[in-house]
Amino acid sequence: MNDRSFIDLVYHGVFVIPPEDYNVIFLRVVGTTRILPIWIGEDAAAAIAAREQGRAPVRPRAHDVLLQLADSHAGSAMEVRIDGYVRGRFTASLVCGDGTVLDMRPSDAILLAREEQLPISVAEDVLRRTGVFVSADDLSRGFGIDCEDVSDTADEFSSASGDAQADADFESLLRSMGVEESDLRGDSSEDDKTDL
Repeated sequence: MNDRSFIDLVYHGVFVIPPEDYNVIFLRVVGTTRILPIWIGEDAAAAIAAREQGRAPVRPRAHDVLLQLADSHAGSAMEVRIDGYVRGRFTASLVCGDGTVLDMRPSDAILLAREEQLPISVAEDVLRRTGVFVSADDLSRGFGIDCEDVSDTADEFSSASGDAQADADFESLLRSMGVEESDLRGDSSEDDKTDL
């Protein structure tokens, strides 16, 4: 597992997504509009909101104690990683200076990363399965997320399968069968329709 690739993320906040009003953390791949959405409970959302409003808890929270233990026994905390996705749930780890990896709930890990200004990353295989592409315009209008770091050129994760050559081969196969992208989107004109 040490040879896994991890990709840097930018935290954009907790959003309430209708119609069920679920709380979702939006993490975005640096330089892209690919979002890693992580659904969290109301308690975790409230804890993150309190931190972002500068309210400190009266007593230490579980992640505060974990950070103290990590600092005293495993070297300082270095990074938070979203490292798994099992049965619809993300897993996260706190990576310490001496190489110790501590398992955490993603919401606690992200809160810790926010408080300690730690980098957040995601395993490439997890991102491929769970990342969502959202246009920069939709991110801006719908969520107030500015994507200034996004280039106009396609990034390495813009392919549907994660393999640009496989996507090109699949597109070629569809075209050889007479299927165009506009057919799949339902963009065909009235002239293209035939009476059956």
